[in-house]
Amino acid sequence: MNKTSYVHDKIMSCSKNSRALYQTVARLTGSMKSNPLPESTSDARLADDFAHYFYIKSIKFV
Repeated sequence: MNKTSYVHDKIMSCSKNSRALYQTVARLTGSMKSNPLPESTSDARLADDFAHYFYIKSIKFV
């Protein structure tokens, strides 16, 4: 199977599922995004860090 056939088959296999199609195209083009959130020890800590950041921003704005 050549590359063109492989790509065609991959795309056609998920053509009725837009999410799967998007993920397949992203994988084939090398444009998969990594996790956009910063690393944190827990979800609660990450939420607290964001809250603190925006609190400080709002103080500077006023």
